[in-house]
Amino acid sequence: MVGKRVVATYGMAVVISTFVAPLVARATPVNVVELTATQIEKDLAAKTYTDQNLVSSYLDRINTYNPTYNAFTYINPNALQEAATVDATLNADGGVIPSNEPLLGVPIVVKDSMNIAEVRTTGGYSGFTSENGGVDMIPAGGDFQPVQWCERAI
Repeated sequence: MVGKRVVATYGMAVVISTFVAPLVARATPVNVVELTATQIEKDLAAKTYTDQNLVSSYLDRINTYNPTYNAFTYINPNALQEAATVDATLNADGGVIPSNEPLLGVPIVVKDSMNIAEVRTTGGYSGFTSENGGVDMIPAGGDFQPVQWCERAI
């Protein structure tokens, strides 16, 4: 398993995925509109693009639209580093995605109201943020059960 991959939290959601902090040379952006997990798995195995390229494309899209929609409340600062780890894993395994990790390399969005350990939860209410004079609600316990299931699949 590569590890927890929270990419972003949006308006009412958090994203679980793979991602890397320092930007490396940019490849052609991946068209992520309507991209499915099944297609991502096929594309990563075929080396159509790297996971770093995929994650960069999703982050670019978030950066393009988030100022208008203010949907994402958290972006994983380690997302690109985690994508690099996925790429290294896939390269070492000949591009084969392990059957016990079917979501390896696939970005996932998690609704903000679902607890993710050590990530602020707002439940969509801006009063639950210190920036708005409220208190940051950061779960100390484990992740919400569906989040755990996703993490086991990556």
